[in-house]
Amino acid sequence: MKNLRNQEEIMATWKGEPDKPVVSICCITYNHESYIEDALEGFLIQETDFPFEILIHDDASTDRTTEIIRQYEAHYPNLIKPIYQTDNQYSKGKKINAEFNYKRAKGKYVSLCEGDDYWRDEHKLSIQKNFLENNEQYSIVYHDAIVIDGSGRKVHENKLSKNNRKDASEYELKTSFKISTQAVMVRYAVVKECYENIDPLLFGGDMFIKAIAGCFGKGKYISNIKPSAFRIHSGGINRGVLDESLKQQNYLRTRICLYKYFYLQKDIEVSTYYLRQIALTSLRSCIYKNNVFSRLVGKFSLLLLYINKII
Repeated sequence: MKNLRNQEEIMATWKGEPDKPVVSICCITYNHESYIEDALEGFLIQETDFPFEILIHDDASTDRTTEIIRQYEAHYPNLIKPIYQTDNQYSKGKKINAEFNYKRAKGKYVSLCEGDDYWRDEHKLSIQKNFLENNEQYSIVYHDAIVIDGSGRKVHENKLSKNNRKDASEYELKTSFKISTQAVMVRYAVVKECYENIDPLLFGGDMFIKAIAGCFGKGKYISNIKPSAFRIHSGGINRGVLDESLKQQNYLRTRICLYKYFYLQKDIEVSTYYLRQIALTSLRSCIYKNNVFSRLVGKFSLLLLYINKII
């Protein structure tokens, strides 16, 4: 284990009851034995005057990930609250954060970080929480990240492009504004809306929650938080290990879910945006591989666009 403050030292500065956390940290992990301690350290270095909880979902890891989490849980039982699966839930189509972490979150705010990424600023939670407390018109806050490889070597200084290192309007959030997931904090109402409207077809849960945030307010880019670390490695989901055809299908599934959600919300402008995206993504998928699913979806979306005279 890493040499960190003990549980009593972390909680000594807290105001309020420990069993009523202000922030819930949601972390999903699977076979991250080489990385999970970095994530846990990023959580445990946080200096706050409010209680927070660390919700970890270990999806039946087959390496030492479970063992490492148990070691930390033994030293931080009031902070670290794990779920240890015996059967892999992701392979069964479960939406891990939505179905296992969001529903048990007690915080007014929810912060995200997967087990192979990590935070580098001990004031991250405090800065983000304080901003949301004082700016009700915003539903989500975020910052930048560096990009590292499996060995921890920096490969890119900024994960976000210059165009995305800025505040976002409600419409920009709804229409897939790029935000680095491990940099996010949202109001609990956003994750509640997410798990109450989860769709079996959904693949990109992080994309879904950022879009839903636009229904609750604007997005704030906070530049004075030290960038977190986004890790690219061979075990990462959709991080360079999937062929282009499968990536297109996954994005297509998520956009279909977003179209359905905003259509039911009677948001014509945004649902139309996603309908166009579905058509374009379907065509791209057909170019890479003549996929029957993508071809049928593409034809159906083009038909809807034609019927509504919005091509």
